[in-house]
Amino acid sequence: MSGPSPELSAFLTEPLLAVIGTVRRDGTVALNPVWFEHADGCFRLNSYDSATWPRRVQRDGQASLLVIDPKDALRTAQADCDLVGVQREGARAHIDALSDRYLGHPYSGPHQQRLILVLRPRRMRSAL
Repeated sequence: MSGPSPELSAFLTEPLLAVIGTVRRDGTVALNPVWFEHADGCFRLNSYDSATWPRRVQRDGQASLLVIDPKDALRTAQADCDLVGVQREGARAHIDALSDRYLGHPYSGPHQQRLILVLRPRRMRSAL
């Protein structure tokens, strides 16, 4: 897959929430809001280690993301992604950076074991 257009790249640098779609064991879809960063062609998501959605991504090796601009719901990006990495090292610094991006200060939530999931899009679509 070629890289995103300049418009899509700029959109993905905005501090917008993504919704990650994963599949439960019963086949239904679970949707969870997530903070993300997009760099080097990949999405990096951060979660506490015991959350359910990261386990589903690791089990299936894939997930879908939807990013919507809350000020203009017609500005969207969708990505069907493959899991290409899971990192625990640096995950605390990563959540602090994401919190600063979204909230303007380091993360103040529970200090649980965290992980970074690295997702590479195999297909992206956008309406920008």
